[in-house]
Amino acid sequence: MSSITSSFPVALAGIRHNLNGLSEVSQQVAHASVDGAEAVDHAVSAVQALEYSNGVDASAAALKRANEALGSVFDALV
Repeated sequence: MSSITSSFPVALAGIRHNLNGLSEVSQQVAHASVDGAEAVDHAVSAVQALEYSNGVDASAAALKRANEALGSVFDALV
């Protein structure tokens, strides 16, 4: 059961990391558009955003599976 519960912080850290990355990419694009600052390659930014989005999805799926596994363990104990 400890391997199930240890999955929760890992999945949450993955979600947090990928949301921070997505926020950073979106801020870079927004600032470049408004400030006329350094040029941003929008294709690269789009790929990075998709990678971070997929990372959030994968971490959320891992969290869901760990939650389901923990629920199954509790059901078996009752």
